Amino acid sequence: MALFYLKPPKGNIEFNKLCDHVKNRLIFLQFLKGKSFEEITLGIVEKTLAGCAESLIEGSLKDRISHYVLRKIKSLVSNINVWQKI
Repeated sequence: MALFYLKPPKGNIEFNKLCDHVKNRLIFLQFLKGKSFEEITLGIVEKTLAGCAESLIEGSLKDRISHYVLRKIKSLVSNINVWQKI
């Protein structure tokens, strides 16, 4: 795991932007669920996930923000079934 995932991102962000980044990452993770490599590749190529792309570039600020927030939420939520319903 890259070092930038171990520490919280620095700086300030508007709450609505934070929510957008996290939502985009969740959309992408939901898209991946149960898909083959070919289906995932096709979804990316067809720009099905175009809105999510910026939040998924490894090491980007949006990636670090969304990854960190989801890990933090997961650490606070003990019921794994909650995540399976998202």
